[in-house]
Amino acid sequence: MKKVSVKEFIWYAACGIIVVFGIICMVFGIIGYHMPGGANNFVKTFEAKIPLDLKIDNRIKFKNGDMLVCDENGVFKKISKDELRSKLTELGFESADGLASTCLYVNGSGLLDTKLYKDGYFSVQGDASQLSIDILDPKPGQTMIDMCAAPGGKSCAAAEKMKNEGKIYAFDFHEHRVKLIEKEANRLGLTIIDAKAGDSTKLLDIKSDIALCDVPCSGLGTLRRNPELKLKDLDLSNLTDIQYQILKNASTYAQERIVYSTCTINPDENKKQIERFLKENSSWELKDEKRLLPTSNGPDGFYIALLIKK
Repeated sequence: MKKVSVKEFIWYAACGIIVVFGIICMVFGIIGYHMPGGANNFVKTFEAKIPLDLKIDNRIKFKNGDMLVCDENGVFKKISKDELRSKLTELGFESADGLASTCLYVNGSGLLDTKLYKDGYFSVQGDASQLSIDILDPKPGQTMIDMCAAPGGKSCAAAEKMKNEGKIYAFDFHEHRVKLIEKEANRLGLTIIDAKAGDSTKLLDIKSDIALCDVPCSGLGTLRRNPELKLKDLDLSNLTDIQYQILKNASTYAQERIVYSTCTINPDENKKQIERFLKENSSWELKDEKRLLPTSNGPDGFYIALLIKK
């Protein structure tokens, strides 16, 4: 190995610092341009105490053969956002409304040790992730494909909206992550989710009414929760190829609607992917598009596009 002199070492270190500083300035410049409140608001997202995003579970739950959370007539109850907030307040938790219809932002420790969680009254799921299911709007009796399903939150949210009627094929590349989907579905008593290990970049012989493509991404919208991403070396070229192939495959399965979503603010993974898809697939059109930027009192950075078959 070549020895480096002190002068050379200082030179290399200085160059490295300049490059890193330049990248940071570029990121802040982009954020400052697009985000309401500018870069100062972006910085506050890292200084603020991060709440836990909850999804209120209006679901069917079985335990030891007995139905839980049902009234005297055997009809399943739905816990409202206000009812859950009241119960959480009694336990000492602070909460506020999220963007999605089923979301609460909650501050406090020990939330997952509560009986409310263990009895399936709520799940932990990002506000923007819940919003993507609201936009996909699955209906009872439909067939849905979740292309990248683990750990299962979105599949379960869809199954709840479908009133546990229909079929959801939930795929994930890793076998051990399929077990996470099954575990969450079991906790919530959801029986229509068929979790499978599979590579969503490979074409399958399957059809569905709707599809969800929550594709692998750079995760730049979640830096406040995952600061280690700043140190991760990402191959964005390979990543965007994977994303596009998953979306393309989903379009051969779905007969009605597709939601494409990421937890990044990088337009190459978001808007540009949709623009390319629509250019190459004239039988689909963009119905809705949402770009969420991270704020101190709101959701993570996220992108959601709703595609409708003509």
